[in-house]
Amino acid sequence: MLREVWKSMAIPSIMCDMDVTAWNESEIDKLDVGQNRVARMALNAPRYTAAEVLRGDMGWNIFRERQIKATLKQMEKEVHKNDKEKWITSYMEDEKEWEESK
Repeated sequence: MLREVWKSMAIPSIMCDMDVTAWNESEIDKLDVGQNRVARMALNAPRYTAAEVLRGDMGWNIFRERQIKATLKQMEKEVHKNDKEKWITSYMEDEKEWEESK
């Protein structure tokens, strides 16, 4: 149950606008430490259990990876938005030229 609470409540709250918010390395490290703590509690794992094992068992990613994915997704949106705007502008220019050629 702790896994579901973390995935459905904590992660979305943290990730909200992560693609446009500047996070430094120490902040991201703190998020990973907190996530590892939650995983240890959920799995009842001892302190010496490797973080990679915890993340693997829980199916979680590190926050750096999540941040990179969020940033890439935002960049993709911007590229598509710009392509759409260019297409509309080009279409309107073609329409104008066609009207003038009549």
